[in-house]
Amino acid sequence: MPYKPLTEKCDAYRLLFDFLARKFEIDLKQTLRDRSCLIISTNKDDKVWNIFLSDKGTWEVIRKYKQLESATALGLKIAEIYKNSKKIVLTLAGILFFSKFAKRAKVFVNDIGEQIFLYGKDIFKKSIVKIIYPPKGSRCVFVFNKYNDCLGLGRLLFSPARFKYIANQKVAVKNIVDLGIYLRQGY
Repeated sequence: MPYKPLTEKCDAYRLLFDFLARKFEIDLKQTLRDRSCLIISTNKDDKVWNIFLSDKGTWEVIRKYKQLESATALGLKIAEIYKNSKKIVLTLAGILFFSKFAKRAKVFVNDIGEQIFLYGKDIFKKSIVKIIYPPKGSRCVFVFNKYNDCLGLGRLLFSPARFKYIANQKVAVKNIVDLGIYLRQGY
C-alpha cells in the first residue's frame, strides 16, 4: 500500500473536508492544526482511499527510514472514501475522534438511553436529554452520554419541527454504529 500525506490539494481531502463541514460543522483544518496529519493510502484494487490520522513526528520517522512499503497502517484509520461513488465511511475511531470537534449534530442521552444504545438498539425520545440539531439537510448525529463521552453515531428520524410532537415511546434516533460493537462482535 503506497502511503502519502493527505494535503489540501488532494481530492480525498476536499471530499472529507466538505463531508465533515456539511454533516457536523467540523473544520478539518482547525481540527488537525499543527499536531496531526492525515495519511492516505489506496487498497490493492485502487478503489478505496484509506485515511489515517497520525502525528507529524511518526510520519517523518517512517518516511526518513523508507519503511512505507512494509507498513500495514500508519496511525489510526479514521475513514474510507470510495472513489467511484465518493461515499465516505467514518470508522468508529474516526467517529470518536471527530465527535470532540463537532459544533452541531449531537444528541445527549440519559443512563437508560446509553445502555440501550450500547446494546445496538435505537434510542427512544424519552431517553434524549438534549439535542443540538445537525445542519439543514443532514440527519446524522453523534450520540453522547451525560458525561460527554461519545457512544457512537446515529440518524435522527424526525425533523426539528416534528420532534416535539412525537410520543416518548417512539424511536427518535436510529443506531448506525456504537461502541458496544466491540463486545458484540468479539473484538
